[in-house]
Amino acid sequence: MQLYQSTPVARHQDSGRRSLETPESLRSRVKAEAIDAKHLSTLLCLDASTAVTVPDELTEAARNLVRVREDCRPDLTRVRHRLSKLLLRHGIANFAGAGPAQGS
Repeated sequence: MQLYQSTPVARHQDSGRRSLETPESLRSRVKAEAIDAKHLSTLLCLDASTAVTVPDELTEAARNLVRVREDCRPDLTRVRHRLSKLLLRHGIANFAGAGPAQGS
């Protein structure tokens, strides 16, 4: 019986009961509403807060379009380079459309 209690497994099972207790570092963060309210009031008094506006649907759609376009640009460049290297391998050095894209 003594051997079982001194094994690491027994200590591991014993430590499981202690894990239900809240550590001291977490207790200070549990009820932070008062601390947050004090911090926000300090920022308000110092005029250090920044006004934030929620964009309307049209603005958000335009931003999303810009994000998608920026995501597609590297793919387009990569494909253009692959195509030009393929054509160069087949001896076509100057092909139509080799210049900058029209309308970009």
